[in-house]
Amino acid sequence: MSNESLENIPFLRVHRAWLDWNLSNAGRKRRSLHPRIRISCAHDEWNHVVIPLIALARGFFAEEGLEDVELVTLESEGASIEALTQGFADFAVDPATPYVLKAIQAGSDIHIIGPRRRTHAFVLFGQKGMTSPRDLKGGKINVFTPGDEMTIQSTRVIRDAGMVPNEDVKITYYQGDMHDIIGMENAFRRGEAQGLLAVNVQLEKLIADGYPILVNLQEVFLPRQDRVMVSTGRMVNYYHGTVKAFLKGMIKANRFFMERRNKEAIIQIVVDAGFVHEVHDEERLFHTMFENSYTRIPPDCHLPLEAVEQSIREQIEQGQIDESVTLERVVKIKALEEAQREVGLVTAGQALGLPVNRC
Repeated sequence: MSNESLENIPFLRVHRAWLDWNLSNAGRKRRSLHPRIRISCAHDEWNHVVIPLIALARGFFAEEGLEDVELVTLESEGASIEALTQGFADFAVDPATPYVLKAIQAGSDIHIIGPRRRTHAFVLFGQKGMTSPRDLKGGKINVFTPGDEMTIQSTRVIRDAGMVPNEDVKITYYQGDMHDIIGMENAFRRGEAQGLLAVNVQLEKLIADGYPILVNLQEVFLPRQDRVMVSTGRMVNYYHGTVKAFLKGMIKANRFFMERRNKEAIIQIVVDAGFVHEVHDEERLFHTMFENSYTRIPPDCHLPLEAVEQSIREQIEQGQIDESVTLERVVKIKALEEAQREVGLVTAGQALGLPVNRC
């Protein structure tokens, strides 16, 4: 339960969608079955916060008995994990998996309870005339930020091709806004990079324009769980019903997003929450990112456990964590399994042919 002040952690805002909802329910006298909860997002960007905003605005949390919900956005991955570790937040909807694993290694009592998205694997394109990743030798691949999923996948491709990252092929940082996938593509088309990690909405035009696919990482990798939903050990151990209610609200919000007829209603929710500048600023690529989300959001919140195991192995191989960080220590899936059953879905474990409640 998060009743502490947020003065000691850097936060940007409490979202108006929550404030409006809370004020409209101020006169209600019914006692809630659940404690007050605080949900954090690591980035103050519409695509990071849209699913919990939908759950608030459409009443999906309220339907599950969550009567007092606060949604805050923070300034960084570190702040999001620190908010959980220090008890300022109960749930985080988007922290990067490597940050979660390193925090657990350091002793933070937090657990992965569900996926943020289905996958985050790319398709690697090369310049015209290339036929394999080895043709990238002497060139470069742009990524958005140090250590991000683009970095991890680029490094893997270069090594698998028998080359050395940043020696044979440079991994460099795109000099533009994060998420500016079209700007990064245009830099590639101008020859400023020899490799491009593209998402689904870019594939058709790149192929039509004659750029060759060097590796389809969506086929090579398991579904990438690069960002996940996380909760505190306190919530998992003592408020199991609240964790389940939170996950049911998120599943309903995911499914609402995936119904294309709801796009205008979702845009209004985003605008009402204060992201109007992102909706109307073409440089932020709102509609491109919105369309791509249809391939990323997991409507039923299935969590591929093998994909989490892969992330753990990668971090061990990179020396970021040691083998004391295991799947059983990291993932607590019981509440997710129950939430899925109660909304009439096949559970995460059953979808993979795994034992129920493995973690």
